[in-house]
Amino acid sequence: MPKTRLARRPSRLLRIAISGWAVFFAAQPLAAQGSILPASQGIQPPERRAFVVGIPVYDRYPAVNGARNDVPAIRRALARLDFKVTVAVTRRGEPEGRIDLESFIEQLTAFVATIEPGDTVMVYFSGHGIERNGINYLVPSSFQYDPGDLGGHAIPLNHLMRTIEDTGARLMILVLDACRTDTLPKIPNVDQLSGEALRAAIVAATPPTELVGTRSDDSLQGGAGPADGGDTLVAGLSPVPGSSRLLIAYAAEARRPSFGGHGGDPPGTPSFYTRHLAQAIVQPGLTLERILNEVSRQVSYDTGKAQIPWASDPGFPDGDLVFNPTAEQRQGMEKRWRLTRQRTGSGAPDALCIFLKDYPENPYRNEAVRRLHALSPAMTELC
Repeated sequence: MPKTRLARRPSRLLRIAISGWAVFFAAQPLAAQGSILPASQGIQPPERRAFVVGIPVYDRYPAVNGARNDVPAIRRALARLDFKVTVAVTRRGEPEGRIDLESFIEQLTAFVATIEPGDTVMVYFSGHGIERNGINYLVPSSFQYDPGDLGGHAIPLNHLMRTIEDTGARLMILVLDACRTDTLPKIPNVDQLSGEALRAAIVAATPPTELVGTRSDDSLQGGAGPADGGDTLVAGLSPVPGSSRLLIAYAAEARRPSFGGHGGDPPGTPSFYTRHLAQAIVQPGLTLERILNEVSRQVSYDTGKAQIPWASDPGFPDGDLVFNPTAEQRQGMEKRWRLTRQRTGSGAPDALCIFLKDYPENPYRNEAVRRLHALSPAMTELC
């Protein structure tokens, strides 16, 4: 189909792009919209795909210098896990690290077009994030505050989530390191403090603008402008629910900053959250829930509980989502698959459905889907 033209006016840009996404997916074959093809037509093996965005440069707001370190760290970790990683890049002729709204949407749209039904998808964002009246936005370099058209200058998070869900991706993980000040404040006599006393001291030493500040070296510092008509604009993100296919993880609690480091970290060091996520996600045998719990524990310890990461409850069966399974775990999955095949050999499609739900990522998914479709096409759509 013809390529969607993106308007130059930021106030129209996002609406045009989102409608373009809807037209794109409506024009795709049925399988590309999330339905399962019959076995005779073949099914592409599910992939792991990731879109990684780091925006350190902003036209009107403080820089997020740490984003330059976060992107390589998370990209390397995901590549080790066989993710096909797409990194958002700066347009030719632009200052390095500047990604405006048009470029953000173009690159995101191109990434979404690569997603196939059954894929596992991760989106990682490092940069400014804001909330207005319960709606979260990811902020590009070109952002300017317009109370009458905020969605025309930033990426509404709910639209991003819906666009990826519409591709038929089996699992989606959205990770936002988007509300950060780049260094912990210096606390007098810090060695004598611990626990809640240390947390209270850090909160007291953090300027009020940073407590609701976007992720940056300093903060948004009121740069979002006054809210109009009784509306409230908060620099930071509000919690949103996950689903049976979607998990959302924030680097810090809702409307709280996350910290980049202690101020004296070696060059190239990622943020507290991203460095621990990149380390934990590649550890053998850890489920997604254990990964996020370990990251939360480490970040809380490093920051004296001044920063506590947040994640939605996974609606999918967490216990079986392992990015880097051990040999023992692989053997257990193989044994379970053999038993499932034996049951379905006598015509029991429910066993296949349970297997697919219990093991959302598994090397036997294609065969399981084909067998299930042959036994019960209707059940295939549900599993």
